[in-house]
Amino acid sequence: MKHFRLLAALLIILIAGCSEDRVVDNKEDIDDNPVVISEHIRQVVETVNIDSLKFTLEILTGIKPFINNSDTVLITSRFSDYAGNDHAADYLEYRLNNYGYDVVNQNFNAKGRNVYAIRSGNVYPDEYYIICAHYDSLPESVIAPGADDNGSGTAAVIEAARIFSNLNPKYSIIFALWDEEEQGLIGSKYFAEQTKNINMKIKGVINIDMIGWDSNNDHYLRLSVPNPDIDYPVAIKAKEINTGMSLGLQIL
Repeated sequence: MKHFRLLAALLIILIAGCSEDRVVDNKEDIDDNPVVISEHIRQVVETVNIDSLKFTLEILTGIKPFINNSDTVLITSRFSDYAGNDHAADYLEYRLNNYGYDVVNQNFNAKGRNVYAIRSGNVYPDEYYIICAHYDSLPESVIAPGADDNGSGTAAVIEAARIFSNLNPKYSIIFALWDEEEQGLIGSKYFAEQTKNINMKIKGVINIDMIGWDSNNDHYLRLSVPNPDIDYPVAIKAKEINTGMSLGLQIL
């Protein structure tokens, strides 16, 4: 829960423009632009609902059934060639529609389907941030629940879409669920190619993958900075949010 509150605050501050803060462009700007966590941001972050996250995950992993076109469906596998993966895509479309979004089903081969929706920005509607996760799973089996990889990330994107449906972000936000990631990032690559072809102005991407399991049970949150010029400022912002909101996460 704390992990997602940190993520929610980071999304709001860096993307939505719900505070006077802005994304810093380089390491030298960090000290001059500390995170300002307004009361509004605190209130929005408090709307993160653990029951909503759990409910989405329980549907995606087959713990609970859902109704799909009058049929009761139990998703036991989200491997790309299995019917459960199609049911998962239908369910994600339903959830996004339920929050008032117009949903795009982007078919990229005989079975692959990305599902995404857009929250238009009220200042820069033609500039986009992407919040995304892949929803397919492994192994190739009738039992492939993929709770952590990547039901956890998928549930987070749906929860972010729910929260932002009640906000007015400066920039447009694409909530995207990729298919066939486990076969080599096929769905996300297709989306990237299409956006490049139309010169879509994408300012940033937050990809959420495997956020539901502490693999070595050390209770630490590790922030990876593979590209220091781009990633380091965001990592610093996350640490400032953790301190400013008293989340109590141990961040390395």
